[in-house]
Amino acid sequence: MYSRNLWAPELYYLEGNWYIYFTADDGNQPNHRMYVLKGKTQDPLDGFDFVCKLETIDDFAIDGVPFYYNDKLYFVCSGGFSNATRWGNGIYIAPMKSPTEMEMPGYGVLISYPENGWELVGGTTNEAPAVIVKNGEVSVFFSASTASNTAYCLGRVTCTNGDLLNADSWEKTGPVLSQSIDKRLYGPGSCCFVESPDGKDTWIVYHAKLYTEDGWDRRVWTQKIEFDGNTPIIPAPPTQGQMIPVPSGTVLK
Repeated sequence: MYSRNLWAPELYYLEGNWYIYFTADDGNQPNHRMYVLKGKTQDPLDGFDFVCKLETIDDFAIDGVPFYYNDKLYFVCSGGFSNATRWGNGIYIAPMKSPTEMEMPGYGVLISYPENGWELVGGTTNEAPAVIVKNGEVSVFFSASTASNTAYCLGRVTCTNGDLLNADSWEKTGPVLSQSIDKRLYGPGSCCFVESPDGKDTWIVYHAKLYTEDGWDRRVWTQKIEFDGNTPIIPAPPTQGQMIPVPSGTVLK
């Protein structure tokens, strides 16, 4: 069940061990689910052991990532949903008992689903969540519309009251990064966030196309993000070839 179509591996160091979260199936795409590997040693290059299927929502599940909020571990992923108006992939959140076990197997709160025009181009998709927690505010970025489309873009849902398992606590904004003709950037999505070497800056890494045609020819982009209070803001992307400052604390050799 986890031997085909391996997608979106995510490497994390949690509670004293290395873990890799990934999505896979048996060759039948609707069977995509989340799985976990655990590092053999403290060195991630020493290999990993298969642990288990992660019992997230009892449906199609991809692109899962763990994060801490107030010392509590949570998991967000993209999963199947349906309601009175449409069906597709939405973003779910659920509490974890440990890095390899959900607190309530099969449980998840739907905090975002495609409902606006910018989320519905080519399909009904919210996927690839990435999380930033700053001073009690939780922001979950996600990719919307179809990944091969130039309209692929990033949205954000934010919780400011700490009630993460209440769908009404999340406010959606978007698109927060979308195609930019003057920057020659099309279909940006599938982001993650990293700190600079000294921890003073936060950078976003994402993929985007250089051409106006739909398809899978993509490049990796990165840039520094800003904060409006506790809310992360993605500035306009740099122009192709533009020199930008290196991340704070970088040692140049």
